Amino acid sequence: FFFQAEDGIRDFCLSRGLGDVYKRQEQWTRKIKEVLTAAEKEKPVPNSSSALIEYWRSKCAALSTVYQQLSLPVVAVTKRRVQDKYAQDGSMTTVIEFESAMKELLKEYGEAKDNVKFLTTLERQFKTLASDELSSVEETLPSLMNGLRLVWTISKHYKNDDKIADLITTISNEICEKVKKHVEVKSLLPVSYTHLTLPTIYSVQISVVAVSLKKK
Repeated sequence: FFFQAEDGIRDFCLSRGLGDVYKRQEQWTRKIKEVLTAAEKEKPVPNSSSALIEYWRSKCAALSTVYQQLSLPVVAVTKRRVQDKYAQDGSMTTVIEFESAMKELLKEYGEAKDNVKFLTTLERQFKTLASDELSSVEETLPSLMNGLRLVWTISKHYKNDDKIADLITTISNEICEKVKKHVEVKSLLPVSYTHLTLPTIYSVQISVVAVSLKKK
């Protein structure tokens, strides 16, 4: 990925010209940006709670691979040599770009790890939502809402109102689709209410729950 077979010696930087060292750090910077851009384009498929967990696991694994390689001693040697040279020349552009890319990588990797950790606590409920048993879905809702409240309270990233709202929207849409598949709306609602769509009804219900969570 970042290191080729010829880079196997522990302190390869010491055996190469300084120009090669500069190029290698520039290559690392480009590769980090490419990985982050590719990760940003990925979306959960299908748009469900279970798929959301797999999405964050996949992103976490990809960023972890990059982070682990850039944590090798050879990277520290390269950074030190480049910094020493650019400090003498008065130009730190390559160093600044690399540090900026690393900072963004650490931020995205930290978010992915955090989201995997907290969403995994809801995995049992998410699997129930994916089942075809409406009675099981109904039974899991109280524990699901309690779990969501805990995630919203403790998680560093899902503490953000927009992110927890997106998560709740994903769950509510999944429930709506499940109910639409198994329930005839007209048999449950008076004629005067049949102009409302089931997703609208459930979206309102989930929104009310979300607001109540926020107030607690």
